[in-house]
Amino acid sequence: MAENKTTGIIAMFILALLGLVFISAMTGILNPQTDLSTATSEEINISSAIIDDNNINTSVSFDLDYGYSTTGNTPISSLVITNGTTTATLTTDYLVDTDLGNFSLKNSTYMLGAGDTLYATYNYKASGYLDNSFARLVTSLIIGFTALVIVVYLVGKAMGIFTAEA
Repeated sequence: MAENKTTGIIAMFILALLGLVFISAMTGILNPQTDLSTATSEEINISSAIIDDNNINTSVSFDLDYGYSTTGNTPISSLVITNGTTTATLTTDYLVDTDLGNFSLKNSTYMLGAGDTLYATYNYKASGYLDNSFARLVTSLIIGFTALVIVVYLVGKAMGIFTAEA
């Protein structure tokens, strides 16, 4: 009887590990469809917009590198520009076109002192992102229900192992 319990416990442990691997894989596949992706500290060379120490060419726009071929050039959101230490101010230091995924600089003291490199952090919709909120909800629920089924199965097996009479 003790050997049967040990075998059952080992089998449950293996099933729990397989369940975790399965859920982890599902999460990796489904997250780009249900959550916005983030680009962090994308390096942007702005030297083409610097005219001299006192002027910025405000007509130069910089495209963010989240990739038309990968994402279909979806809108971006939450764009934050820094020079590595301090954060630029939207409308004072730069303007952003969220639909096209680009930005332009303003002739501000921040930009004149920023140097040749800026860093952009923003959110975007990865390829396959579900625009419909109901579809995102249902897709997210798949992971939760799968985890629930695995837990119920393991608890049922554990109760069967430990309540079995000899």
